[in-house]
Amino acid sequence: ERCIVALAQLAPRVKTLSLAGCTGGATTMSVIQISRSCELLTSIDLTGLAGLQDAALWQLSRGCRWLKKLSLSWCTLLTDVSFAQVARNCPLIVELHVRGCDKLSDGALVQIANNCAYLRVLDIRGCHLVSQSGLDALAMMVPSCRVLFIDASAGKQS
Repeated sequence: ERCIVALAQLAPRVKTLSLAGCTGGATTMSVIQISRSCELLTSIDLTGLAGLQDAALWQLSRGCRWLKKLSLSWCTLLTDVSFAQVARNCPLIVELHVRGCDKLSDGALVQIANNCAYLRVLDIRGCHLVSQSGLDALAMMVPSCRVLFIDASAGKQS
């Protein structure tokens, strides 16, 4: 964690950062520090940080408003509150990967649809609380978005 915090402080102009799989070093506190130090981030990959909490994403969305690509797959503690915050604070998002974030529901999907007009890729595979209603809202508000999901009832990927 100290290394990540030091990196954030020494490289405030960094635009792309991947902490994917850094389960031993990347914590909610280190992501909060990144959000305070690296305001020019356009892409961050936090895939697999299962201990990441809503507070980190809330702060990240407030501090890094230029985000265009955000990868949060398998960050299983994150809730709709976090995703709605990202949607409101980061309207430039083009790619959002939330595969396996099983607390994401239609409520957050509607927030994303209402606020992220530039969204082109949304990976919601394994987000079992998302229904056809949420997908319909997204399709209506952001027709150019390509959604990756598993249709559990049909057993196929779309």
